[in-house]
Amino acid sequence: MMIESATKDMIDPAQCRLCEVWIDWHGSDSSNGTLWECEVCNDLFCEECFKAAHGSKLLHEMISMDGSKELDRILCPGCVSKAPNYMSISTLQVQ
Repeated sequence: MMIESATKDMIDPAQCRLCEVWIDWHGSDSSNGTLWECEVCNDLFCEECFKAAHGSKLLHEMISMDGSKELDRILCPGCVSKAPNYMSISTLQVQ
């Protein structure tokens, strides 16, 4: 699919680096959810790719907006993999 046809109705299209789906930056996709930007490497990733790599529980802990947020940063699946103990994610630095 060409970018023009995939993004023609989007205001601010952006692409998940992992699955390459196009999602409007200010919206969400019914299959892949919302796009997020990693605070370590700046890669864009969709919720579905994160859940496939690390599960929905960790995704919810990372993006929770209800004050119960255990993690203080948004990280892509690759950066989370570099920090096996996810509580050490807050100290992860760009290499």
